[in-house]
Amino acid sequence: MQLDHVTLAVRDLARSVRFYSEVIGLEPLASPTGDGLEPLASATGGGLEPLASATGGATLGIDGRPRLDLVERPNGEPRGDRAGLFHVAWLLASRAHLGAALARLAAAGSRLTGAADHHVSEAVYLDDPDGHGIELYADRPEATWRQDGRIVMTNSRLDLDDLGRAATAAGLEAEASTRGATLGHLHLEATDLAASRRFAVEELGLELQADWPHAAFLAWRGYHHHLAYNDWNNRSRPLDPDADSLGLIHIRLKSDRPSRTLTDPNGIRFELA
Repeated sequence: MQLDHVTLAVRDLARSVRFYSEVIGLEPLASPTGDGLEPLASATGGGLEPLASATGGATLGIDGRPRLDLVERPNGEPRGDRAGLFHVAWLLASRAHLGAALARLAAAGSRLTGAADHHVSEAVYLDDPDGHGIELYADRPEATWRQDGRIVMTNSRLDLDDLGRAATAAGLEAEASTRGATLGHLHLEATDLAASRRFAVEELGLELQADWPHAAFLAWRGYHHHLAYNDWNNRSRPLDPDADSLGLIHIRLKSDRPSRTLTDPNGIRFELA
């Protein structure tokens, strides 16, 4: 099983497509006609079919692979105290690519909301126009992740200047930051951390890699984490993905199991396909 793509509800589709393509570096793969957006591929040509939704949607990806679906909800409201998305994390090909991403963000005038050295990775954080969290990160070599056989994750100061020097040394321009990138992990907000951890292990087949007092990090195949849950913000109600609200709608996983939809204890939908 592996992460395939994630679907988010946004207030202004055109604005979000511009942000994710120009600032983050994803490729628009399919979109509805109207509002300045034209379909870039079609099902009849063996490519991608534009998303079908009442208010319109768009698909973006990396290297031609769909990774992010956006659905427009012009009257959508923030989810308030409901569970849902903490951030979508895009794994870049190297720390030089992360340095190039920093240059891209600076050129776009985007403000970071955080940056950290996590021991297993180096990461920077920002928000999209609707306040959805985004992480851009680069992994350190896997051989350095563990101490005494256990994965170690930290929150230490990140040297942003050194990342910039790595991009310069590699000759990487800002526009190349997402070349070879992928959807690395998803971090979710839970109403019940213990129940969420059990769901991830028993229903999704993930293994617990790091267990903090208010966060759990889980993965397939020995990675540091493909999925994380936290209760840092005290979300008290489950997500309602069908409500007219902004944020997470569902997560799609590639699986060799029969296709079906699972809902975690927080109301978050996982589509196995």
